Amino acid sequence: MNGKWTLEARPAPVSVSLGDERSPGWVDAGNHVEKWGDDGAWGYARLLLPGDTISEITLTEKGPPGRPPQPLEPLPQLRLPDPEFATSLQAQVAHLLMGTVAGETRSADPMNTATPWQRTGAYEIVALVRAGQVARARALADLMIQQDYYGGFGAEADAPGLGIWTLAEVAAALSDSAYDRRIWGAVQRKAAAIEQFLDTRDTIRALVPNAIVPRYRRLENIDVVAVPPRNGLVVGRMDHGYPLLYVNAVSYLGLQQAASLAQRIGERARAEAFRRRAGTLRQAWLEAYAGEEMRNPRTFATALWPSGVIDTGDGRARLLAALAEHRTVAWDPSGKPREWPLWTYLDIAEAHQWLLLGRPDTAWSTLRWYWQHQTSPGLYTWWEDKEEGNSYYLWDQVRGWVNPKMVTPHYWTSAEVLLLQLDMLAMPVTGSRGPALVLGAGVPPAWLADSLGVGGLRVRGRSVDWTWDRHRVRASVRGAPIELRLGPAFPPGTLLELVPGGL
Repeated sequence: MNGKWTLEARPAPVSVSLGDERSPGWVDAGNHVEKWGDDGAWGYARLLLPGDTISEITLTEKGPPGRPPQPLEPLPQLRLPDPEFATSLQAQVAHLLMGTVAGETRSADPMNTATPWQRTGAYEIVALVRAGQVARARALADLMIQQDYYGGFGAEADAPGLGIWTLAEVAAALSDSAYDRRIWGAVQRKAAAIEQFLDTRDTIRALVPNAIVPRYRRLENIDVVAVPPRNGLVVGRMDHGYPLLYVNAVSYLGLQQAASLAQRIGERARAEAFRRRAGTLRQAWLEAYAGEEMRNPRTFATALWPSGVIDTGDGRARLLAALAEHRTVAWDPSGKPREWPLWTYLDIAEAHQWLLLGRPDTAWSTLRWYWQHQTSPGLYTWWEDKEEGNSYYLWDQVRGWVNPKMVTPHYWTSAEVLLLQLDMLAMPVTGSRGPALVLGAGVPPAWLADSLGVGGLRVRGRSVDWTWDRHRVRASVRGAPIELRLGPAFPPGTLLELVPGGL
């Protein structure tokens, strides 16, 4: 094609037809034309493939290469028995970077989702930070400094909490006092919005600077962010509903992160005020954790990770019981979902809760099912919905486009998979005296038959390396000291040796 592209099919096609797309019946017609050209028309190449075998199509670019690919480095260095783990992890980083448009994140295929989306952007940016792509994450986070609300569903109540979390994660990775001061105004503004949600006696409304998803532009409440609180909890809009426990979990997360930043820059009074407000919100959340709302998939996606709102002894037990009940209903004993999943990112986030609850086997069951059911096998991409939901109809203008069965790739799912895999290797938790790290939290017991090596993990502003030689774990942490633990697969009494200065 145009002296630049060559297409080859194996096994060879039964027949090949070339011609003018304006020709009547060209879709089904056959001919013996070996060359066709017309500068003013659309041409076609029709390949009739054998019907009794799988065909492999190879498209090759000839001539000088185009722009060189963008490097993915820095990436975590992995020496693991399962090569698919590293392949999946690297694929997610690539997809997240490819999904950006002019310094903005997209929640899915940019031709489908033609606007930045704050909620999904939060997960994407935090995932890139954790994968070592700190400079790119910092650039993508600029929009969250400038704007408190953006996205295709209008201003939503989870935006302030997720925005603070994102900026705090970037700041922790940078460990730069100038950046802390740069984001402080935005963090205060977003925290004030959460406090307003908790105090308001009126409906809070806000507009976004981007275009709303076309099918929702005429909704009467598209500018509603929150209505008056109930029992000490934010009643905020998200996904055209009011998921009570979800919105308050991420609001708690935002207030806690705001307190940590305030403490770091010397704003002690503000830090204490944020902590008090977060504590009151947490108590109200725990009292409301009952009934159908506790079984909302969004609650399962945020209760322990990333919010920590339910991270108490009794709270963890209650979450484990609710998750186990839900797992029995939604998944069969073989690890297969009973119904085809539509919101894939919620499944992966739920698997993350299992990891933090010390059940990596269940987390692995979910992850492996998704590895086995990729939208494009070998590319490690997944989907949302059972149609081209939230569409801006840009694909309709592309010649040859057909109605897809789903939205793919979906970058929230990519971010969730990446964050889950990274936490399987080094997972931040709350220790007995403050922050702690669990090394190998998701390492399967079978891996321990071989030696392992993991390097360049970025967690809470630290760089972490660790190795396993089938007898002991040696670890190096660059950054502030932190308590270290080992994951559940390591034998009791395994020696953990901290090596200063790196491995």
